[in-house]
Amino acid sequence: MDVRQSIHSAHAKTLDTQGLRNEFLVEKVFIADEYTMVYSHIDRIIVGGIMP
Repeated sequence: MDVRQSIHSAHAKTLDTQGLRNEFLVEKVFIADEYTMVYSHIDRIIVGGIMP
């Protein structure tokens, strides 16, 4: 499980597009023969995917 920590709003304002993507985008949710999970402290959610 990937755990994402929250970042300070002042720091988020300084990020460019790639920086924002690195901090917030969840990619590769569905990977063949694996399960993925991301826990975000920002929204207090777990995002996951399972693919046979």
